[in-house]
Amino acid sequence: MNVLVSDYPVERRTLKPDGFPVLVQVSHCDIQESWEVNHHCELEFHLIRHGTSKYNIRGVEYPCERNSLLIIHENEPHGYIIDRGCRDKNMALTFAREIVGDRVIARAALQRLKPIHHLILSERQASVVEFLITEVGIECKHQGLHWKEVVADHVESFLAILHRVAERHNTVPEINDPLVQKVVEYLEKRITEKSSLIETAKHFGVSCFTLSKKFNHHMGLGFREYLLQRRILSAQTLLEQTDMKVVAIAYKSGFDSQTAFNRDFRRLTGMTPAVYRKLSGMEDLSK
Repeated sequence: MNVLVSDYPVERRTLKPDGFPVLVQVSHCDIQESWEVNHHCELEFHLIRHGTSKYNIRGVEYPCERNSLLIIHENEPHGYIIDRGCRDKNMALTFAREIVGDRVIARAALQRLKPIHHLILSERQASVVEFLITEVGIECKHQGLHWKEVVADHVESFLAILHRVAERHNTVPEINDPLVQKVVEYLEKRITEKSSLIETAKHFGVSCFTLSKKFNHHMGLGFREYLLQRRILSAQTLLEQTDMKVVAIAYKSGFDSQTAFNRDFRRLTGMTPAVYRKLSGMEDLSK
């Protein structure tokens, strides 16, 4: 079983390649503790719900206070120190990116989070993230019907929240290729329009093959996938912040029909737009 829900100290574990690569850890510490610097080939996320501590990632110290979220990418050396006399609650989710497969939103989120190690969450965001991590642990522990798919759904929702935090508190990530940077800026202004690879390539005077290859290399996902996940993110915001009807949101977000919108929304988020709106309570996660 590659899941652990217990009190620290815990021996560092390497997730077995032949098992389902997910590890959940929960800590409650009230003395000064430290863990030796280590690294592994999985992604690791730490949510500090309360207490103060420090995290060293690749030689850089990150101070962690209430609702801090630490991101350790694959094979990054890292270590954890808790301040003396402070009772700390730290939840950790570790997983190999293979569990999200080709999920568009998850892949986009991982690409966006690539240069980031530290985020500050709102109380609502932290509560939702804590819930999702807890649910991942429960699913992995009991292994009910379709549990692996449910875990992947929770992980994608978790990544989508972090993606949104990164987008709203940071600038658009730097893209090394000037062409791809211009294409992204061009598409951002036309997310709800019917942009196509052929039309965009023609606009920039390059072949579809060249644009597709460059875009996929620098963005971590294909041209169509990028447009789709951006439209879904736009729709999620409208579902959270407005009382617009779902069909109106579908067209406003650039979809040809409500049927296509419902299908793609459910495929990428694991739920229907109506269920998403109910769960979000029409409350903006950025607050």
